[in-house]
Formats: sequence, C-alpha cells, structure tokens
Amino acid sequence: MAFPEQNIAGVDSLASPTLERLLASVGGEYFDVVHVEAPTDGRGVCGVMIWDADAAGELFEGDLVLAVGVQPGTTALRALMQTIAESRCAAVVCKTATEADRADLTADAERARCTAIALDSRMSWDQIYTLVKTAIGARPMSPLDTNGVPYGDLFALANAAAAMLEGPVILDDENFQVLAFSNLDGPIDDIRRQSILHRRPPADFLEWCETTGLLPRIRQSARPVKVSPDSGTDRLVIAIKAGSEILGYLWVSSPAQGLSDSAEDMLIEIARVAAIQILNERVNADIARRLKSDALQGSISGRGLPQALAGRLGVPIDGRYRLIAFAKDVSDGDDQLSLLTVESLVSLHFKALAPRSAVTHAGSVVYVLYPHPDSSGLERARQWAADIIGRSDRQLRVALRAAIGEELDTLRDLTAAKASIDRLLALPSTRSDDRIICHEDSVPQTVIAELAEIFASRPHMLRGGVERLVHCDRERGSDYLATLRIYLECNCDLTAAAKRLFVHRNTLKYRIGRIQEMTGLDFSDPDVRLVAELHTRFLGVEVGQIHPRNGIIADFG
Repeated sequence: MAFPEQNIAGVDSLASPTLERLLASVGGEYFDVVHVEAPTDGRGVCGVMIWDADAAGELFEGDLVLAVGVQPGTTALRALMQTIAESRCAAVVCKTATEADRADLTADAERARCTAIALDSRMSWDQIYTLVKTAIGARPMSPLDTNGVPYGDLFALANAAAAMLEGPVILDDENFQVLAFSNLDGPIDDIRRQSILHRRPPADFLEWCETTGLLPRIRQSARPVKVSPDSGTDRLVIAIKAGSEILGYLWVSSPAQGLSDSAEDMLIEIARVAAIQILNERVNADIARRLKSDALQGSISGRGLPQALAGRLGVPIDGRYRLIAFAKDVSDGDDQLSLLTVESLVSLHFKALAPRSAVTHAGSVVYVLYPHPDSSGLERARQWAADIIGRSDRQLRVALRAAIGEELDTLRDLTAAKASIDRLLALPSTRSDDRIICHEDSVPQTVIAELAEIFASRPHMLRGGVERLVHCDRERGSDYLATLRIYLECNCDLTAAAKRLFVHRNTLKYRIGRIQEMTGLDFSDPDVRLVAELHTRFLGVEVGQIHPRNGIIADFG
C-alpha cells in the first residue's frame, strides 16, 4: 500500500525513520501494509513495543506495536487499535494466516483509523523485534524524495566545493555521466557547457584525455591532475575512489584569477566526501529498486494494491503497460543463483531503457513491468527481450526464454496478466532458434491452455459421450478416441481424415457410425462438434502438456 506524502518537521523527525523507510530497511517480503492512516506531522518510528494481552505495557507516541497473541477480527484487537490511535503510535503489526484474517485486519484498521501491517505467519516475533530494533537504532535518515528514498547531496556538495575552490565544479560517475554540477555564478567554457547539456563531457575532449595519457594518470593518481585542453580553460580533476574502486571524477575549472595553492588539498578532501555521498546514493537506489520490486510482487500475486504500485512507479493506474517474463530455457539445478543474476541483468537493462519500470521474481521466473506511451510497444518489447536474452547468453552463460504479455490498460489486471504470461512460458516455441513468445502470436494456444486448466478444475465438464470412448478404448484396446479426434480436426471430411489415419474411406465411415452409436452424438450439430473436439483433446491428459499445434498432448494408452 502506498504511504501518504509526509512533511519533514525538524531534527526530531529525522532522528527516527519513517514507517516506510523502516520497512524498506527491514525488507518488505514479510510485511504487507493493509491500511495507512495519514500522519499529519511527519512522525517517525521511535520504538518497538511487544504487546502481550496478558501483560500489557504502556504505549508511547511513535511506537511500532507488535500484537503478540492478538487475532484479527477479535474484540481484543479492536480495543488495542483504539488505544494505538489515541496514543499516536506509528502502527500495529499483526500476524495473518489466511486471506480472511487479512480482510478482518484491514476492516478493523479502517474503523479504528489505525495504520496496520500484516505479518507473514512464518516469521517469529523475536526475529521481527530484532530486525525493527536494529533498524530504529541505525544512523539518522535523510528526508525522502519523490521515489521514497533519501535526497542525495551531490548538487549541494558541488556548490560548496565551487565556493571553496572559487571555480565551477562538475561531478561525473565512473562512466563520465554527469551526476551533479555547481550552479553558482562564474565563467563557463564550451567543455563545461556541453557536459551539462548532454550530461557527459564532449567525446573529442575525452578522446584527447585518453590519447594524451591523462585518463590513465587520473585513474592511478591519489592527487589531482591538471588538464589543459586546447579549446578550454585549465582544470583540475581527481578520481573519486572507495579503496581501489573508482566511483567517479571531480572536476574544477580554473577561475580568471587561477586556483589557490591549497586547491589540490581541498579537492582531495572534497573527493573523500563525494565518495561517501555516492556510496550512500547507491544504497538508496538499491532500496528504491527493492520497494518497486515488492510493490510489483504484491500486485502480481494479488496481495498488494495497484495504487501502491502506481505510487511507487510514479504512473497512473490506468495507462498502457506491458508485462514481460524471463525463465531459464533449460533447468540445470542451479536455478536460484541464476535467478538472482538474471534479475540483476534485467533490472540494469530496464533502468536505462524504462526508468519507471519494476522488476521482481516469483518462483523461478523474473517479471518486468513497464509503461509504454505509443503503439510500438510490442516491437520494442521484442527487441528488449532479445537484447536481454543475448546478454544473458554472452555474459551469464544462462539460456533464457521470454514471454511478452498482451498490452494492459490498467494495473488492476496484473494478477490475471501474470497467469496469462505463465501460460505463455509453458508453451514450447515452434522454432528452435526463437526463444521469445508473444501473446499476440499465440492466442489460440493460450486459449487452449486456459481451457485445459478450467476442464481440469471442473471435471464434470468432461462427462458425456466422448468419455465413454475413453473407457471403451482402455477396456478393449481400440482407438476410437484417436479416430474421432482426427475426424473432427479434419472438419468431418471423411477423405482427408482417412488419409491421415491411413485407412480406406469406407472403413472410416463405418468407424464414425459406430462412434455415433456408442456416444449418441450428432456431428452435424456445430455445438456438439465443438464440445466433442474439446473433449477429445482434454480427456485423460495432464494439464500443462501443451502442444504447439494441437494444444494438448494426450496419453491414450
């Protein structure tokens, strides 16, 4: 569930994590926020309280209350929620074993106007208490940005550095993508202008740095290196490092009066601070990714609300979306390790291509959801899926197959979309060199697969005349069922069916007559033909044995 926007209200609120940040730190896999009561003053979670109905203690503002031994839908929980609301506690955590428990918890929370969290019944209270206590005791957390993660201070750092050094400053990442730049008044040359406009230094400037040996020197040096390009002002640059790993580069252009004698030492110190900030932003990016992943996982499983996912991605509930799934083409027994590396690969790929996407996994399948604004969504999805499969082949040595679901016009349909895309993954490709299957190309096969699931769950729908043929074949060793199936597939054309069965036309005519006598079916009736053909496909088969042409592989033995 999405959290309401919160206002940061001074130092005290920053000293304690908000409920959203706390759950992100602990991990959202076992928590499900079923109701949020909007705070009005940005209160954080200040402590964790184990509530035991037999030995109840005093509740304080900002407490996260663990309702030990209190069941959803009971008078005891409703009374506790009322106390929590009056005490201005952060939330109540209650174990839920069933969907009915979860519904009762939600209803009670709405009535009491109390934020409530459903906890996976597999988790022990000791584990939750330890996790929450550790998270609350961690260092103060920064205000949240629109993605629900702390604001970075790189722009503020760039401005502070520019003021100290009295020259314009730019911070690049390890790939020379601009992360931040100072916006204080001062001269600007073409290199800086192009760097800011294109978020990357000019290609000819970087090439000149490489060919002159400056870049290797910058990467290896522990001190700033002077750069004097032909078509720009002089500047100092230092590699921002964490140990031996290069995190980025810090550039300062020389002002008209030149840089001071202490500029190099100040730049070294600023680079140390920048390294901490960059590492912190990487952690925050991981948290943001996990929050998106949890929201998508909840939506496709039916446990989460589409509003939460929409809020996390910053998109409307109603729009144009695609769901793509990736799975290993051949299981090699190392599925879990491969799954994690594949999920990382997909996340990295879509982070650049579709920033508002979300990636998660369920079982042994990786799912990615992304919005697409135009009608070229399918072709783009094919290309992206092909790129990921190719990268996985080359970089991970993991063979993948992909399924591309139909276009969605609302996030409310994600649970059904997951079921549909899982059916697509179960379909074998009709071409050995093609590991991508799309809904638009496979509508008949997916309909047959879904019908197979329906018939398997409702066996009474398979009763009738064709069922008698199955028993006859098993008792007498005859092949009436196979004969009828071929006959129906040939649209009741005796000549065509006889050729496929390698029998004389008159022989087949006699067999069909016997089948009609045994079943009482009139094959001149189109409804009878349709139901009979479905029965010949599904009787006596295991659901999931999908055939690329006939739909189901039957075992008539």
